[in-house]
Amino acid sequence: MISRIALHWRWLRRLVSRNLWAARLLGVRHPPGESAEPGLILIQFDGLSRMQFEKAVSAGRLPFLAKLIKRKHFTLETFYSGVPSTTPAVQGEIFFGVKASVPSFQFFRRGAARDFRMFEAASALEIEEELLRACPEPLLQGGHGYSNIYRAGAARSYYCSRDFAPEEIWRRLHFLRWLLLCIVYLPKIIRMAALAVLEFALALVDAVGGLFARENLFKELAFVPARIAICVVLREAIRFRMLLDIERGVRVIHANFLGYDEQAHRRGPSSAFAHWSLKALDRTVRDIYRAANDSHYRDYEVMVYSDHGQEHTTPYRVKHGRELEEALREVFSHSPLAGHAIWMRKNSDLIGGTVESCRAFFGIRRKAVSKITPDPETQIIVTAMGPLGHLYFPEILAEADMEALAKELDVNETQVIHMALTKLASDVLPAYELDDGPLTAKQVAALRKDVEKHNPRGKLISRESLFK
Repeated sequence: MISRIALHWRWLRRLVSRNLWAARLLGVRHPPGESAEPGLILIQFDGLSRMQFEKAVSAGRLPFLAKLIKRKHFTLETFYSGVPSTTPAVQGEIFFGVKASVPSFQFFRRGAARDFRMFEAASALEIEEELLRACPEPLLQGGHGYSNIYRAGAARSYYCSRDFAPEEIWRRLHFLRWLLLCIVYLPKIIRMAALAVLEFALALVDAVGGLFARENLFKELAFVPARIAICVVLREAIRFRMLLDIERGVRVIHANFLGYDEQAHRRGPSSAFAHWSLKALDRTVRDIYRAANDSHYRDYEVMVYSDHGQEHTTPYRVKHGRELEEALREVFSHSPLAGHAIWMRKNSDLIGGTVESCRAFFGIRRKAVSKITPDPETQIIVTAMGPLGHLYFPEILAEADMEALAKELDVNETQVIHMALTKLASDVLPAYELDDGPLTAKQVAALRKDVEKHNPRGKLISRESLFK
């Protein structure tokens, strides 16, 4: 009796669903019949650690997820992000099965003679092409993806890093279609506008608080529109598209929600403003979960996860009273690297790059563009965006110099030797083309048989180290 009432309730709720009628108005329908293949919906809360998740649940910021866990619909598990604990690396492993797909969020490649920043379309595209060679059929093959670093084989992707290339934006821009959508979804747009006004007011209050905490005025003001765009507009746009995807019966859907991560980067992972954004994300999960549960075409599995967490940190400049570049210059001044210029991106470079991207989008070119490309042959290159930084030296150092630098930079020998090996691999070691594929079972058996003959037997007599 109870199950029949539940079925009737689901039927009635679907009948009056705004999502269903919106999909019908747009001509969105799932294929006829029912699919025997289950579906998967992955919802990523960017940057939310388990500790902050449990704190938000206790504070009532995630009531719907808390209810699902309490009723045993969801289980809470610990997810290891790996190293580096950053979105491009985690998504590279989840989507393509490639561990440590990037060394950090920002890194340098000598072969390309430029630094890679994984929020840039060109960087994401180049890395994804390499990942596709390693995994031709990634997780999102034939599905839809939103606000990710990579498309990962998705038939449709929106708001991903590589989607923001100017040619991609112009290719997808249909003015008439967007005008009709604005008319059809006027109530939703009004709701988003109201949320944006509220978020704008909160952002201004937060900005004033930041000024009292002696934060940079320009950064505080620039953060206000970014906060509205990410915490309201982008979230609602992704939510709407995912609901349509469920109505279409798309097999696999993945969305990355950036609201908490954006707030936590600016104010800290446990700040009130960061946790305030979680309540809206909880409502988004509720809508998606219910739509998936009401789907008549496909049986969906819904998973909510976070790619990594965040920690409270103090900027180097605040803690030590000087810039990192100045400290590095002092360390290298009494080493064989003395006299080499240090290259690292400044805020002005980041702003300039954004302006140039806007110029390229509208087809405006400057006659002379300032060169901010590093020179790996003469400069010490520093990439320090994200949780893990790297130093790239213009020459291979002697063992004693490596030890001294490791001690002064407060890193271990292994970390320093990695810097030298990067140079060695690029300049000395030969590069081989990709082989014809994996070894056959017969070849593997032959290799194992040969290894057994040559493997040393007996006890370990001595051990040698790179430095001792």
